[in-house]
Formats: sequence, structure tokens, C-alpha cells
Amino acid sequence: MSVKATAALLLLFALGSVCPAQESPGQQERSSFGVIVYATGEMVTIIRDGRPSRYDAYTGEPLGLPVYPGDMIQTDAGTYVEIQLLPSRSLIKVAENTAFTVEELRSSGDGVFSLTYGRLRARVNRLAGSDPFEIRGVGAIAGVRGTDFGTDEIALLSGGGSVTRVYCFEGEVSVVPTVAPADADPVILGPNQMVRVDVPVPAATAAATAATTPVPEPIPSGIVAFWQREDFVAEPVSVDDMIKRFPALEAPARELLRVPLDAAPAEEGMTGSAEPGAVEAVQQPQDAAAVTAVEPRPEPIRAPEAVAVEGGDRLEDMSPERRVRLARNTKVIGFTLAGVGFAADAAAVGLYFFGDRLFPDWPAASDPDVLMIVGAAGGVYLIGGIMSLLLSLQLSR
Repeated sequence: MSVKATAALLLLFALGSVCPAQESPGQQERSSFGVIVYATGEMVTIIRDGRPSRYDAYTGEPLGLPVYPGDMIQTDAGTYVEIQLLPSRSLIKVAENTAFTVEELRSSGDGVFSLTYGRLRARVNRLAGSDPFEIRGVGAIAGVRGTDFGTDEIALLSGGGSVTRVYCFEGEVSVVPTVAPADADPVILGPNQMVRVDVPVPAATAAATAATTPVPEPIPSGIVAFWQREDFVAEPVSVDDMIKRFPALEAPARELLRVPLDAAPAEEGMTGSAEPGAVEAVQQPQDAAAVTAVEPRPEPIRAPEAVAVEGGDRLEDMSPERRVRLARNTKVIGFTLAGVGFAADAAAVGLYFFGDRLFPDWPAASDPDVLMIVGAAGGVYLIGGIMSLLLSLQLSR
């Protein structure tokens, strides 16, 4: 082997030993995690390490589940989810028919989320630091400068391509189109402003899109009406209050947040303020690399304790969201049963007096035995409807 070849091999070996390999989302050191604090509708899917797990939002099964960087979350039709990012009080609202990936989460309350399709809304409460809070769509990256903003990712069925919409309700949002030049200035949205970025297909037309700077415009009334109807439901709480609501979260809170909790004193090597859950409590140990090396990746993503508290079958164990939905469904069933029963009884009484005249060629219309059976069935339906309505009143309390 020549001297030049030997020198090249030594140089490559040295570079490989100095430059660390890029970490995957599952290998990144985590100092924050999310918690599903509200869920309504049908099914929620969490894909972790390539393995999907589905949870029934109707029974409250997703409530209290932790969400980590690298997780992909999908919602079915009619399903809405809210996630609080601990230790901050930032909230993410996930609309129905939405899929997104948690790329990064930080203890400052910041994070990076990739929206594949659907709708996300973020209400950001940053603790400290200057790390970005971003929602990355196909056509644009939205970076928060304020508190309340949302992003839509819409796939176009005709002609292909997609549309990314970013809108700001409060504060300011910085929007950078993904096809814009590197030195392009971001578009700054103020309250009640929106910007739309079209991503054409084929990619050859992207140059034309890059040359066009999106212009802020008022948020359409349809988007405003949608988020007024599907506004945030959950109220963000402190770390301690979250653990009291979902006791299964105590272990990940200790491992990731390094927060001294009321349940037990802080472990040796942790630093924190006297107030649990405070900003100063989110500190890394002196030997952070050692903690990262032994930190196990949490495999189970179910929270049995949370399900028992929030999704139980007894009225006192049901979450408020499930009680409201159950009361609404029970009321609909009650009115339906009562209506069928009233109609059957009215038909039986009418045929008893006027059946032989109205239907002279139909003997059953004036048969007392038949009319008694119809009236009894109507009475059963009527009683069932009344009982359902009474139950709906009980659930509404």
C-alpha cells in the first residue's frame, strides 16, 4: 500500500473516532415528555419504534399516556386529543384525521413537531430559553413568537400537491416556506392573520413557488368557527398535580424531569428548587452522560392507573368528557324509544276505535288481541325512553 493511501486511511479513522454518529429520535437525551390530558371520539394510535398501539378515546383509555420524542400520533375521524408538555404548561390540540410526529421536546416548553396531514393547534407557555417551538408542515415551518397558533396540512386530491396553512390567534408566528431560499426573510403573522403556502407537484415547479412570498391575510371564518367549536378543553397543571391525577406518571417524571416530588425526597445527584415543578427544578445532574447511558427507554405506553380513574364504568369514576358524551347519547336514545312507544300506543288506540272503518279489508286492524300486543310493546318502548331520559339527567349533573 502506498504512503498516500495509508495516510488517507489514518485520516478517515481519526475523523470517525472524533465525529459522533447522529442520534436517532429514540436515542436523544430526553428532558421533557408529553401527557395526553384530554381525548374524545373514537380511536387514537401511537406508533413507537415502529409498533402501533390503538386506544379507545370513548372509554378514556388514552388519558394519562406519556408521549416521547419519536412518537407518531394519529387520530381517527371524530377524535380529538390534547397533550400537555411537561414540565411546562404548553398544550397541543390534535384535531380529527390528523397524523404528526414528535421530533423534539425540551424542558423549556419548546419542541419540534412534523405534521404529515390534518390540523394542529398549539398554546405555548415557554418556561425559559430560546429554543424554537416549531410545527413543520410540507410547505412551511411555523415558529412561535407568541402563544396561540395552528397549522393545517391538506393533501390535494386533484393534481396532487398539498396546501400548508398557518394561522395566528394570539401573539406572533414566524413562517418560513420550505422551498424558500436560505436567506429569505420569514413572514411574520400577527393576531387573526393567516398565510397559505401551496406545494405543487411535480417538484420542477417549486422554483416558481419559491419566488413568490406568501402574503398574510385574515383568517377565514371557517377556520375561526372550527376552533371556536373545538377549543381547548383541558387546563394545564403543574407536574405534581399531573402526577396526582395520573399516578403512573411518577416514574417517567423522576427519570426525565429530575423533579423532587412530594411523594418522596429527591434522589442524590438531583438539583431543584424548594417548589416542586418549578423552572429551577428542571436541572441536569452533574454526570448527565452517565444518566443517559443507563436510562431505559420506556416500553409500555399504557397507564392502567389512569384508565381506572378516568375511564371507569361507575359514574363517580367517569371523566367529565365521557359523562357529557354518554349523557348526550343516552338522551338521543331516550327520545327515540319514547317516540316509538308513543306512536305505537297512539296507533293501537286509533285502530281500536276506528280500525274497522279505516281498514275494512284488514281484520287484524280491529282484532283486540293484536291491538293489545301493539299497545303493550308501545308501553315497553315508552317506559324505556323515559328511563333513558332520566339517566341522561343523572349523567348531566
